[in-house]
Amino acid sequence: MTKQEEYKLNFHKENIDGNIIFRCDNQEVTIESYNSSSILDRLSKAETEGLLDEIDNAINGTYYEQYFSLNNSIASDDDGIEIAPPNVIFNNALPIPLADAKMLIQEWLDFLNS
Repeated sequence: MTKQEEYKLNFHKENIDGNIIFRCDNQEVTIESYNSSSILDRLSKAETEGLLDEIDNAINGTYYEQYFSLNNSIASDDDGIEIAPPNVIFNNALPIPLADAKMLIQEWLDFLNS
């Protein structure tokens, strides 16, 4: 089972006026799926790669940025990710174990690269 499935998320692409938009939606509405999808849906490829680097640093016990902010224009003040070992906390509400978060973020990056 993928982390996408475990956290009840659905990755898909939409074609809007000739532009491909990458989306992450909830398969069913749970606190976990809502918080995860609302963050992933807003992560650019560069932000996703940067977040993976920070999670890897935390896992490896090297310096990492505790707070990861989204830099794009559609991010709200509530959109944030805190790396707080042994978890990554999405939207100040959802703790996900570091290893799970890494796998979920990697799945999102793989999708963005598809």
